[in-house]
Amino acid sequence: MERSPLPRREDGEGNGGAQLRDADLPSLFIAADVRANENRDTWYRSSAARLVLLVVAAAAGTVLPNRAAGAVGGATFVVILLIEAFKASPATIALWLRSRSLAEEARSVAWRYAVGGSPFALEGGDLATAKERFLNELDRLTQRAREADIHLGDDQGSFLISPPMRQLRQSAWEVRREAYERARIAEQIDWYGKKQSVAHRMARRWWNLALAAQLAGAVAAFLLAAGVVSVSLLGVASTVAAAAVGWSETRTHSRLAREYGTARSRLLSLHARLADQTPERWGAFVAMVEDALLAENRAWVHSREGA
Repeated sequence: MERSPLPRREDGEGNGGAQLRDADLPSLFIAADVRANENRDTWYRSSAARLVLLVVAAAAGTVLPNRAAGAVGGATFVVILLIEAFKASPATIALWLRSRSLAEEARSVAWRYAVGGSPFALEGGDLATAKERFLNELDRLTQRAREADIHLGDDQGSFLISPPMRQLRQSAWEVRREAYERARIAEQIDWYGKKQSVAHRMARRWWNLALAAQLAGAVAAFLLAAGVVSVSLLGVASTVAAAAVGWSETRTHSRLAREYGTARSRLLSLHARLADQTPERWGAFVAMVEDALLAENRAWVHSREGA
């Protein structure tokens, strides 16, 4: 069903100060962000469920009688196939990536406009032309959402230029610089740093689980060979090890840790240049920061598409 573009309204609820939060950004960003998170969560939950069910099937084949094991295993694989078809399908991850890419572009455009970054610069620029250019950019992104089948629900608000965005844009250059440094650059540096630490920790955790499962499999094999136990747990141990590795690969922990570290280093370099900026150079500087953030997002999308 064809959906109408967002209306061009400039009213909305904000925090009333010369600051900017995600909730103050255009409704296009908010809706795309919600869609991205929904499809991401569906993908990860479905992937986790598949791996758990594989372990269940392996355990059933080990401990249950043949007929019972066959019934449980058959039912388990039917559920896995249904998950593959309706939840963990390539369409789900594709919609997640398209929605995230759209959300980040809308966020970037909004920040450029709110703080006077190029191509919406305040210093030496025509204000009416900059506003029209900004609205045209949002129209372009809305059209892209329609073509990519990203549903933009009407429950995420209907404003394009919120009061906090307008107030920040009308503020003095020093206020805009401070807001951009704290709520955009520093926030992104902190976000990438935390994500890098989590990715490192999760990569080690799942790798250790896989090693533990392999060690358990080796012990079980020796006990079986020695006649100490009569039940073979090799299949269960192998499946658990494969599931641990598979989950870590699904989340791409190791690669993400490297990518997050690279992005954080780039932002730290840009942040170090902030003190040298002047009102005349401000628009180009903001554009440089936003281009770096968008480039990182595009690289992330490309790596997920090839995973």
